[in-house]
Formats: sequence, structure tokens, C-alpha cells
Amino acid sequence: MKIKTLLPLFIVQNRHIKEYFRIMRISLFMLFVCVFQMVAVNTEAQNAIIKLDEEVISVGQLINQIEKQTDYLVVFRNREVDTERTIAIHKKSGKIISYLEDAFKDTDIAYEFDNKYILLLKKNKTNKPAVITQQSSKNITGIVIDPNGEAVIGANVSIKGTTIGTITDMDGKFSLDIPNNATLLISYIGYIPQEIRIGNQNTVKINLKEDTQAIDEVVVVGFGTQKKINLTGSIGTVKTEEVLKSRPVTNVQELLAGTVPGLVISKGSGAAGSGANINIRGTSTIGNSSGVLILIDGIPGNIYTLNPNDIESISVLKDAASASIYGSRAANGVMLITTKTAKASERPVVEFSTNIGIQSPQFKLDFVGAEDYMKLYDEAMMNDGKDAYYGEQGIQDLKAGKYADNQWYKEIYKKNTVINNTHVALSGKEKSITYRVAISNDYQDGTLPNNTYNRLIIKPDLQFQVLKNLKARLNMQYTQTNIKTPSGGVEGWQSQSSRISPITPIKEKNGLYAVGSPLAGNPIAGVNEAGYSKERHKEMLAIFDVIYTPIKDWNIKANISTYTHDQTTKNRSKTYYLYDADGNIAKTENLISSLKDINTYNFRTQLQFTSDYAFSISNDHHFKVLGGYSQEYYRADGFWASRDNMPFDDIDVLGVGSSNKQNGSADNDNNEYAKDVAIQSWFARVNYDYNGKYLFEANIRADGSSRFAKGHRWGIFPSFSAGWNINREEFMRDATWLSELKLRASWGTLGDAEKVGYYPTAQVLAYDPKIYAFNNSLVGGAYNNIAINKNITWETSQLTNIGFDFGVIDQKIKLSIDYFNNLRKDILYTPPVPTEFGLTAPLSNLLKMRNQGMEFLAAYNDQSGDFSWGISTNASFSKNKVLEMGESDKWIENNTVTYLNDRYQLPYGYEAEGLFQSVDDIKNHASQGNVLPGNIKFKDQNGDKIIDGNDRVVLNRKIPINYGINLQFGYKDFDFSANMYGKLNTKKYISGYEGWAFYLSQNARPMHLDAWSETNKDATYPRLTMSNTSNDTQYNSFWLRKADFLKIQNIQIGYTVPKVILEKVNIQYLRLYLSGQNLGTISGYDGFDPEGGWYPLSRTFAFGLNLQF
Repeated sequence: MKIKTLLPLFIVQNRHIKEYFRIMRISLFMLFVCVFQMVAVNTEAQNAIIKLDEEVISVGQLINQIEKQTDYLVVFRNREVDTERTIAIHKKSGKIISYLEDAFKDTDIAYEFDNKYILLLKKNKTNKPAVITQQSSKNITGIVIDPNGEAVIGANVSIKGTTIGTITDMDGKFSLDIPNNATLLISYIGYIPQEIRIGNQNTVKINLKEDTQAIDEVVVVGFGTQKKINLTGSIGTVKTEEVLKSRPVTNVQELLAGTVPGLVISKGSGAAGSGANINIRGTSTIGNSSGVLILIDGIPGNIYTLNPNDIESISVLKDAASASIYGSRAANGVMLITTKTAKASERPVVEFSTNIGIQSPQFKLDFVGAEDYMKLYDEAMMNDGKDAYYGEQGIQDLKAGKYADNQWYKEIYKKNTVINNTHVALSGKEKSITYRVAISNDYQDGTLPNNTYNRLIIKPDLQFQVLKNLKARLNMQYTQTNIKTPSGGVEGWQSQSSRISPITPIKEKNGLYAVGSPLAGNPIAGVNEAGYSKERHKEMLAIFDVIYTPIKDWNIKANISTYTHDQTTKNRSKTYYLYDADGNIAKTENLISSLKDINTYNFRTQLQFTSDYAFSISNDHHFKVLGGYSQEYYRADGFWASRDNMPFDDIDVLGVGSSNKQNGSADNDNNEYAKDVAIQSWFARVNYDYNGKYLFEANIRADGSSRFAKGHRWGIFPSFSAGWNINREEFMRDATWLSELKLRASWGTLGDAEKVGYYPTAQVLAYDPKIYAFNNSLVGGAYNNIAINKNITWETSQLTNIGFDFGVIDQKIKLSIDYFNNLRKDILYTPPVPTEFGLTAPLSNLLKMRNQGMEFLAAYNDQSGDFSWGISTNASFSKNKVLEMGESDKWIENNTVTYLNDRYQLPYGYEAEGLFQSVDDIKNHASQGNVLPGNIKFKDQNGDKIIDGNDRVVLNRKIPINYGINLQFGYKDFDFSANMYGKLNTKKYISGYEGWAFYLSQNARPMHLDAWSETNKDATYPRLTMSNTSNDTQYNSFWLRKADFLKIQNIQIGYTVPKVILEKVNIQYLRLYLSGQNLGTISGYDGFDPEGGWYPLSRTFAFGLNLQF
């Protein structure tokens, strides 16, 4: 079937190899053109001309103009240079050197030109940097570098307790005469100050650590960066150095839990390589959601392909002001992930990190042992009017060894399996080429048999300084992931094992697998021998950027990117046997062995152009404007084939199977799996601030999508935001303790287009090879099985956000509060239609919902001498309300209800009033059907003396609160950190094998030991039964249990080896650590992990190291 794209942006060949190499040829051609044009351009700073419009300006304004009109950076100490001092300007245009001469004439400041830097230095009487004249002194030399090994230019180096010091040069080096046994103070804006006791050293190397609390922190935003102090939107940032470092995990999502208010991460499975669900600010739509938009280096990407060590920053865009620049895909929030780039260093730098961990299942679910099982089983039998099955004789036979005593649910898992993460990166600079090449491998052996995960990543990044004002970057990543799971999936076998009684043998005495249970067979045999599924994912991402800067602060950027994803899956079903005590085959499972090959292919390409320009008017009015264009094309297709009777166990080749072969499309609905979509976009942004006090930002984006019909394809998404830095006002000048006090507000519209599928407005025909009867035989044909509505268009969110940021004592204490109101309009919904219509109703823009809530962030970080400590906490909640429901005012879906002007999908059932205690209790209560003493009693809500569907009510209206806690402590070279998160005001319904004794099973849990009986009327569990279950298993509040929890996600202890030891072996950095992941869950819920299911999370203990040389 041929697909004709509705909005063709690229002509795509049938095979992805041609597509990929065509784009790579273009990229390589552009790359070679850039390389062959490399030249060096140098000018003398003294002869550079600048223009000044004012007659009187301050020293600070002069410095700003020098940096704005030239390529030079002025480096100085704030406490030495009075930037507020004014100077008279005698001519409107002149050389830099003449203005500097006028500015610092008759002062104690000297200026010095050093390549692209102008150093402002303190003079002594001889006009030389101040020195120590005491006889008991020596000269110390050193270099100051940042965490990436790059030189820190202009760092302050001074002698503690004096005013004597110097600053580092363009190579980060310094030289200073100091007294013996002096202590040096090293500081630089944006980095944590350090004290170094010199002792007998003559040469030192200082590695400054970034101050993540600095007020001038730069935050990644859509298509650029901004200083955090100038943000007007609601953006959460992840402290990647703290959160992503040294964790024994295979996915990034899990690490983000509890780090950003409003970002909710829930991990429900311990399967090898499993990720976690990501949600921003709760439920804001009805039905399916397209989810959070994840952009990796600016393009939609797969977060599962990322190694944490390759991530530079993560920004979470939560409101319209920050996210509307992404338009129609931003309604559910945006996550911007920026990977590490090539950075220049004085020599090649190698970074190596590895850890190895041991995993064990973290069981929350448990079942009774054999003796308790026999007693409970007999009690249930007698409650049903039957004789006890085991009795005292059964207990004696158990003690005599005639019965097994197994824990099937636990025995199905392995213990002490291995997880390993290894990463190595090489970075440096050769002439005009800066490079970083990273390779990593992650391996996890799951705690369930036949469940493994292995991922290889190769990530080269090259930057080229083609001309003084022309740069290019080639950013690539190849990822190969292999995942093996048992045939039947990673949860089915465990649920079956929970149905089996403990007295059922797993293996016979001869060591062969036993028959197991008549209800569930032998799931331990099945998980090991029934076969497997092997997935292989090959993903390639390539991004080529060119940035041209015709004048200072004006950047023109062109970007072309491509992403391919090939997935091959082999589903192998094997025949296996169960045996009796004599070793004979008692049962054969999977009578027909088979192999099914599934191949899918995804391709995405994007072309993007942006231009931004920053300028100022009168030194007080600062502007930055951005404009851009983007077009994107995405295609996916797939195919499967299968054969039966595979003759060899370990050869997964279709050709060796029987002639009974089948094939088809690769999706789950047997629809034609060939689909594509195209998007075209224009966008713009303007930022303004007045002297850093009053802030304004406006964004607009226009998106056109091939998903919709002509006349409805385009959507316009604007936003506006403003901020007020109150602490910068004149009336706050004396509040020196106040480092931040900002109010901000935003409003805008966002869109959601991807939830509708690829062709929601196209009349696509289905085909069946045997649908029509002609001449007494069935023949194939096409038919219409869907209804469409060509007038549907985007869902839109009108999002309002009001925020408050507060910081004191140089940001040691911080507080942020946000309120948001998300009004989702034109929600796409399939309404009910009469049966006579014959088809499912088409999608229509019918519904409206409001979602509002609040977020809180509080942090305290400080240090004293060799000690440092910090705590960060955050919390968030949201509450939605359905405002329009089409022609209805009430929906009942399964066990939830939605009322007009009420919350979406509230739990709906009978309100339990305890347990019936006697026959008289039943007679005096409303008629409740066939119930006995010990059954659950329901409340008669309407007083009609009959318990029926009209007595169902909303069972819980509490609003869940998500929270996170992060702790840090350091002493000298030791560090400690802890990450925790949880949820309050939450309830979970316990049912099925998880909560009900003998329900479609032959098993029971410890909670069932407190079942109701004539001698235990204060019981916490109803009467045990195997046949009279219809009353107690109706959806009711008795089973709705409090499920608040606190998860200890990670605790880590590390030791950084002192530099004086490492320098002897030419090592720059070495840290050893112990890390514990998923250490425990504190909860009163007596069932699964409150977030999880049948596959428990693994508790992991790991040892690792981080090395740099």
C-alpha cells in the first residue's frame, strides 16, 4: 500500500539506508567546505575602535561596551575595580586603549592586554602586582581549572588574611609570592570558593567545582539559554552532577524521581532495562495523552538511548511561557536534554567511570507457608458447608515431609544478579577541532530468568572553528540495545505463581519439573523453558549544526538532523515437558514450537533554521530576539513472518521451520503498518529587561500538521510572561542579605496533536482476504470500518502560571512557589453512537477540562571549613475538573465515575460499613442479596432498603501530593548523598491474587490469618470462602487501602582521593563510592509496591569509581 503524505516536506525512498546516506553526504560536504576554509584572524586590541554615545558613563558601562563591540573579555576583581565610578567621554569614537587610559588615570588599577583578554590589575608603588617582601617567603605557581579540565581565566587567587593576590591568565595560570605555610583563597563567579594550604608545595593545581546555587546560573530554554535570574517562565532544572552521577541503573528516567516539583516519575517494574513513566503537572486531558515531549539536543528523541554520563543538563518546561515555542506538541510539558559537547583543554582528557552491583528482588508481596495454608483452606471449606480437607492429619503429614513447603512467588526469581555500567570519554582539542568521543556499555541480568538487558552507545562529537565567526558541529550517536525476556512476558509467569499453593512441588525428587497446579501449571518451568523473546534495537542519531556570527551577539544557525530506529524481534516458543515422580512425561506444554520474526523501522529527519540577536539601548534596555523555521518528516513501517515446528532449540532462523508459514503487518491491530506524518513550523521570541529589574518575554509559534484535513492543519500558539526582580530596586538596596526576590507570571496556549493518530481525517480502507462470498467461495476485498470527521483540529491548553522566587544569604536558602491553571479546550473524544450506526463514532472536539495546582521548592545549602551540607525538598499537587462532557453529565467507566464539574475518573463503588456480625445483623440491614455473617456490609445510601447500583458513591476525593527529598553532606574528601521521594493522600485498590484469599487460586496471604469467624468477630478480613465470593468482590471501599509511601531511592557514600597523591601518577581526579539503589519502601499498604506490580523492583548495592586523567 502506498502512502501519499498530506504535507510532503521530504521525498523519502523505500529503504532507510539511502535516506540516511543522502543526508550524511550533505552533512559531510558541508563539513569539508568548513574545514578547507579554516583561517586565523587576529587584530590588536589597542587599535580596535568603539563608539560611545554618552558624555558621561560608568566604568562598568565602558567595560560592557568594550565586550559588546569587540571580541575581547575584560577580566577583573569586583572588589578591586569600582565599576560605579563615572568618567567623562571627550570623543564619540576612539581606540580602546585611549578610553582605558582615561578611565584608570590616577588610579591604582593597571590594564594589560593578553591575546583576547584585557586584565585589570591592582598596582603597588612600582606599578607591579603586589608581592610579599618578607624574607620567609617563596614563589608559588599554579593553574586553576574547571570540572571539565578547562582553564579558568580571571580567577581570584589571594593570600588568606591579606589583600595581596593576583588573577589567573588566559591559560588559567598564576604566580604569587607568599609567606611560608600560607593558605590561598581561590574564587571565581559561578564556582565554589576553595582554600588551599600550601605547605611545602611550590606548584599547585586547583579544580574548582561549579556553584549550583549561583544566582547567575544559566538555564537551557527552547532554542537557547537564559540566566536563571532573568527567567519569567516556570522551568525546573536537574542538578546533573548530583542526580545522574554514579548510580547503578540502566535508564535516565528513574534518576529524575523527586528532583523537580511537578515532575512525577513512577517506576512500576523491575524488569531488566525497564524505564519509568514521566508526567508533568498531573492529568490535564481526557483519554489518551501524547505524553511529555522529550527533545535531545533540540530534536525529538528516545530517552532510553541516553547514558547519564553523556548528559550536560536537563530542563523541564512546565508553563506556556517556557514551552509555547514548541507549539502543538507542548501541551503536556517539555523536557530538554542537552548532551555533553566537545570542550577545549590544555591536553587530551580521559574520563572513565564504572560500577558493578548485585541485585535482589525487593519483595513487598508475601504468601503463607504450608501449615497456615492448610488451616486457612480447611476454614474456607467449612465456611462453605464442607468437611475440612487436611485436618490434623494433614499437618502431621506436612511435618513428616509428605508435603512440600514452597514459596512459588519468590522461588521464580533469581537472587544476586549482576548489573554493570561502564563509560569512557576522550576529549581535547587539535588546532581548530575540538572533540569528545564517548563509549559506554550497560548490562543488567534481571532477577527473572531469561531476562537480560545490554546496551552499547558510541557517541562522537566534533566542533570546528572554521572562521573567527563561523563554527560547525557534528553530533552523532549510535545505540544498540539487546533485550531478552521470557516467552509470555515479564509479568504473566509471576501472577501464575501466586495462584499455586505452597504444598505443590516445584520439582520431583528426581530433579525434573513437576506438573504443578491444575490452575496455573508450573510457571517456574515455563519461565525457564517455554522460550524467549529477543529484541535488538539499532538507533542512529546525527545532528549537523553551522553557526555564523556576522557581528557580535548576532547568530545565524542552520541545523539538519536525522534519526533512524531499526527493531528486530524474535519470539521463540519452545515445547517443554512436565514429569511425574517416576520420571515419566506427565504433561507436554507448547505442543507446537514456533518462531515469529518482527521487523519495524522508524525514520525521522528535521531541517531547522534560527537567528537570534541581542542588543541594548542606553545600557539599561536589553533586548534579545529570535526567529526560526522548522520542518520535520517521520515515517514508520513494519512486517512480521512466522513458521512452526522449529527443529533446533538455539537456531532462530525462519527457513528451517515447517511450510506452515504466515506473515502480516507488525502492529497489534493487524492494520497496515506503514505510516508517516509531516510538520512545518514558524516561531519567534522576544526578551526584554530593564536594568535586570523588569522582565518581559513573548513567544509565538505556528504549526502545520499533516494529521489534519486542509483548512484545519495550522494552529497558532502564543505566550506572554513578565517578571519583577524586586531585590534590584533602589528601595531594597540596604537588604544585603536578600539575594533574590522575584515575582513572575505567564499566560499562553499550547497544543496537542499527536494523540489522534496519523490519518484521523483520511478515509482509509481495510482489507480482508476472505470477506466476500462469490460462487460458493470466499474472496478478498476492501471495506470501510471507520468513520471520520474532517473538521477535527488541535486540542489546545490555555495555561496560566504565577510564581514567586526567594533567596537569602547568597542563595544559601531558596524558596520557590508556583500556581498553575491549565484550561484544556477542544479535547478530542469518541462519543457513544447508536448500534445502528454500524461503526465506531469519529473523533470530535467535544470536551473541556481544567487542571490546577501548586508546586513548592525549598533548599538550604551551606558550608563551614571542611564541612558542607544541603537539603532540598519539593512538593506538588494538582486537581482537575471536567467542564464539558458533550451531551452527557455523567460517565461510568469500569469502577470510576466522572461527573460534570467534578474530577475525572473518581473511584466509584459501595461504601463499606464493616462486616456482618450475625444473622440478625443481616435481617436488620437493607437487602444485600446472598450474604452471610462475616461478609462485607454496604451502606444503603438512598434509604430504599435495597443495596443496588443506585447506592454506589465516590469512594475517595483526596488529592494526592507528590514530594521529593534530597540530602547532601561533605567532610573534607568524603561525600554523602541521599535521594528519596514519595506520595501522600493516595489510595490503592487491593484485589485479585494480591488481596483476596483463594480467589481463582489455591493460595492465601498473611493478612488472611485475621479472617472473620464466630470466635474472631473483630477481624480485619471477611469470612474465608471459595464459593460465596460475589458480594465481597464487588467494588467497595473495604478494599480501598491507604497507599502513602516514601521510597529511599538512592544512598551514596564517596571518597575523592586528594590531588597531592594523584599528581604523582598523573591522575587528575579519582573518586571511589558505594551506592545503594531502591533500598526500601516505607508504606502501610499491604500489597505490591505502591507504584509497582508483579515484577518487584531490585534492591541494588554497587561499588564504583570515577577517574579522570
